[in-house]
Amino acid sequence: MISERRKKLQKERKKEFEKEHEGERVRVREKDRREREKEVEKERREREKEVEKDRREREKEVEKDRREREKEVEKDRREKEKEVEKDRREKEKEVEKDRREREKEVVKDRKKIENDKEREQQHGDQTVREMFVDHEDRVPVKLEENGAVGGPEPMDISTTSTSQLCGIPSSDVTILEGHTSEVCACAWSPTGSLLASGSGDSTARIWTIAEGRCKPGSENGPLNVLVLKHVRGKTNEKSKDVTTLDWNGEGTLLATGSYDGQARIWTTNGELKSTLSKHKGPIFSLKWNKKGDYLLTGSCDQTAIVWDVKAEEWKQQFEFHSGPTLDVDWRNNVSFATSSTDNMIHVCKIGETHPIKTFTGHQGEVNCVKWDPTGSLLASCSDDITAKEANKILLQGVVGVDGLSFHNLKLQGNPSLLMSTSASVPNAEFSTSAATINNTSNIVSNSDVTSSSSANLWHARHLKHNLLIQALLLLFLQPQHSESTNPSSSASESVSIPNSIPVNTHPMQTRSKSDIHNPRLHPSLFLTHSEPKTVKQALANKDWLTAMQQEYDALLKNHTWDLVSLPPNRQAIGCKWVYRVKENADGSINRFKARLVAKGFHPVHGFGFHETFSPVIKLVTIQIILTLALSYEWKLFQLDVNNAFLNGTLEETVFMIQPPGFEVADKLLVCRLNKSIYGLKQAPRQWFDRLKSTLLQFGFIGSKSDSSLFIYGHQVDVVYLLVYVDDIILTGSSATLIQQLTNRLNIAFSLKQLGHLDYFLGLKIKYLFNSAILMTQSKYICDLLHKTHVTEAHSISSPMVSNCNLSKHGADVFHDPSLYRSVVGALQYATLTRPEISFAVNKVCQFMASPLDSHWTVVKGILRYLKGTLFHGLLLQPASVKNPLAIRAFCDADCASDVDDKRSTSGTAIFLGPNLVSWWSRKQKVTARSSIEAEYRNIAQTFTELTWIYTLLTELQVSFTTPIWSMKQDTYLHDLREHSKEIYTIRWSPTGPGTNNPNHKLVLASASFDSTVKLWDVELGKLIYSLDGHRHPVYSVAFSPNGDYLVSGSLDRSMHIWSLRDGKIVKTYTGNGGIFEVCWNKEGDKIAACFANNTVCVLDFRM
Repeated sequence: MISERRKKLQKERKKEFEKEHEGERVRVREKDRREREKEVEKERREREKEVEKDRREREKEVEKDRREREKEVEKDRREKEKEVEKDRREKEKEVEKDRREREKEVVKDRKKIENDKEREQQHGDQTVREMFVDHEDRVPVKLEENGAVGGPEPMDISTTSTSQLCGIPSSDVTILEGHTSEVCACAWSPTGSLLASGSGDSTARIWTIAEGRCKPGSENGPLNVLVLKHVRGKTNEKSKDVTTLDWNGEGTLLATGSYDGQARIWTTNGELKSTLSKHKGPIFSLKWNKKGDYLLTGSCDQTAIVWDVKAEEWKQQFEFHSGPTLDVDWRNNVSFATSSTDNMIHVCKIGETHPIKTFTGHQGEVNCVKWDPTGSLLASCSDDITAKEANKILLQGVVGVDGLSFHNLKLQGNPSLLMSTSASVPNAEFSTSAATINNTSNIVSNSDVTSSSSANLWHARHLKHNLLIQALLLLFLQPQHSESTNPSSSASESVSIPNSIPVNTHPMQTRSKSDIHNPRLHPSLFLTHSEPKTVKQALANKDWLTAMQQEYDALLKNHTWDLVSLPPNRQAIGCKWVYRVKENADGSINRFKARLVAKGFHPVHGFGFHETFSPVIKLVTIQIILTLALSYEWKLFQLDVNNAFLNGTLEETVFMIQPPGFEVADKLLVCRLNKSIYGLKQAPRQWFDRLKSTLLQFGFIGSKSDSSLFIYGHQVDVVYLLVYVDDIILTGSSATLIQQLTNRLNIAFSLKQLGHLDYFLGLKIKYLFNSAILMTQSKYICDLLHKTHVTEAHSISSPMVSNCNLSKHGADVFHDPSLYRSVVGALQYATLTRPEISFAVNKVCQFMASPLDSHWTVVKGILRYLKGTLFHGLLLQPASVKNPLAIRAFCDADCASDVDDKRSTSGTAIFLGPNLVSWWSRKQKVTARSSIEAEYRNIAQTFTELTWIYTLLTELQVSFTTPIWSMKQDTYLHDLREHSKEIYTIRWSPTGPGTNNPNHKLVLASASFDSTVKLWDVELGKLIYSLDGHRHPVYSVAFSPNGDYLVSGSLDRSMHIWSLRDGKIVKTYTGNGGIFEVCWNKEGDKIAACFANNTVCVLDFRM
């Protein structure tokens, strides 16, 4: 019993001990757990401290780098400002130096004049004798030889002869005496107070006419005249008679022509600069061109000669007339018109061996030809008692603008139409013959056009747009011949335009229909360097980490977002990092670019965005601007906007998650976007709107033809700015103005100034030695060949065989349509600089839905051709005299070349000057029922493109028109028949569009031997006034500079000044000799007249 109790007690004690021991173990384990938790917490806090410390260090480094960059930017900005200020001061110094030099020259000239006056007073009589031709050299000339009325007695300027109400008093007349024979010609210098006169005494004289009121003849001393002797010693002076003279545009040189067949050029100091000898007969007329580098002369030897004044030699002789050349007149700096006794008018161009136009409408000698102030109308007058006006549009040659010449555009292939340009603009040349892309030859024919028996005022009117449409519709409705592809059509059926374009009804071939449910994924065809796919991979590389940090800093600097809590019922869109290696044109690495992109495909229209459209510059616009820049010798600059989309302000409220790898504070916070960011659908539009508004504030004008082209005008300078998203091209007439605008843009946006245009949109710009550039895509094509594994293939000499007939029907379905589409799409971009592959690429593009193996074979052939011509490209050259800045279009179309739907293929190439600027090869949208319909459809498309180019060039301040003319209208525009005797001369008024008096209508004045002057309304071809105040033939008329008055001089010894408002005489003057020529000075306050009594009179004109 006792032992059992003892055992029981021992057992209970043991249980109690084990229970107590177990509790101790639990306490120990709990203690250990708590200690471990403390250690873990301690380690976590230490790690957090280290992470925070690292983060702060990174932020300090980033902030330090940012400050250093800002310092560098500020330093660069200050250096640029210093350079600009330095340049400004240097220019001011140069201007001040030039001003002082001019002042010194003025003082020196004033002293010289004073000394000359003193010397003249001391040696008056002796000086007078020296200024006149020696008496022993004189040959008496009878006034009757020139048909003059009156004698050599002095003019009567007494009050009795001017007692009429409109008579000019003698106090307003200066008589210039000194010539010893009749004075045949006179002309005011365009700049200054110099008057030139030419006489039958073998001399020309330069008179200095003081400003202000005229002096009587007795007060006018010989000090104010320089004698230009055309002969020395005893000889027959009549062979040296001065027949014509003309000042150059600057008024620094005077050209004279005489009976000895020589043209002479004199300085304003009376020095003979050069003698031009080539003609074999008397020179009847001569003219300077506006630029002043060429002198044009017409002679009795039936020729006209263009002289290079600088080289002092003849440049080209034009031997087209069969009779003496009576008159010449420049249209621009390189083209001109000539008239002759052979009743013909030739329009010629320097460098051409045949006339670019010939008019044969007159029935008598063509005495005079004159271009209107804008060069769009040519007037002529003849002994057949007619004055005529013809359309310049009919000229198949040169038209000039500011020294540039342009060819006309002619539509060949259908003789019922002639398409051409007008006025002072680039004309175009158009052909429907087979077009070869690299053919730049001039295809305009030089056939003469015979007009009726009236002279032509040759005019260029711009036809209304509806007239153009009617003409094109007429072409479709009335084809001249038919090669019908429809067997059911008959010759009696009228051809009409389809009411609608037929819908393509063939079933779409999708991937599933081709049993391709999981197509192979093809990487980008343009990547030659590995790029990270995840943030983790990017953070492991120092270069990509730096790029991400720079992008993140830029986002924070632009205050792109605010961290906020996501409101209820709103969703935050995602974002990701996109990595790209930016390469140079040679394939070397430019920089590593990391960009934070929003996943903008999540928002729904109307909730996350509204408007999304954003324009980009057209390639045609780029090539036109490059052509103009090369022709005008302008520099091309390139800019890049840093983080362009971040400058756009969002109109909608958009939430986005925090950037991966750069989460700040609570991860539950989201980014409420203040600025647009890459990836948002509306981001491009917001950026363009911001850029456009900024440019408009700077004074730019947006182009209506291309929304991404902006034009800035400042005085005589102009700047063109082209935008393609964030890439900008700048060019213009002033590099200083471009730099100023760039500095202003750099203040508004962060820019990279990349210097001269070098690499743009994957196009390499290579500058050549002859001021030309070569646009290539060698790197782009090389990457394409590498990705398609064609680098080892043999090259071929043609992108496509000539007899390649591809069809969509076949059993050899290509195994990977996705690859086909990606490669053909890349080839489409390659056509930007390789127009010769346009036809082949367009052909393979027609089989995107279901390509066959035969189609892929053609694609590989194009790639092999590109491999052999890797460094070929598009050549852009400046315009020249031989290859002027002209619009020329070539178009062609085949007939039913497509074997599947029998549609035709169109091809067009449009040139601006020597450069190809627009081209295409495409299948027509409808089936043409004849070859002529296919041709006309392509003509309509080409004309649409030409109209757009015309509008663009007009906005670029290259103004021109492009009407359509029937060959039946290839005659004079107006036949002006009112005179009863021969018309001796004609003159245009300085009024109308393109002149200094644009609000006045253009008027033509004709002077005749019937003693009348007729004023004509050019637009209507009707007589306005018949001015009948003279009693004898009227030899000369001249309009005042403002176009309000007309002066006429007659052999009845009277000079009348007429008001063009009412056709009445307002002033008159009568002398003692017939008047051969009258002219106004540039201010319009003085009139000069040369008389048969050996004098020149200068009259004050005041109303």
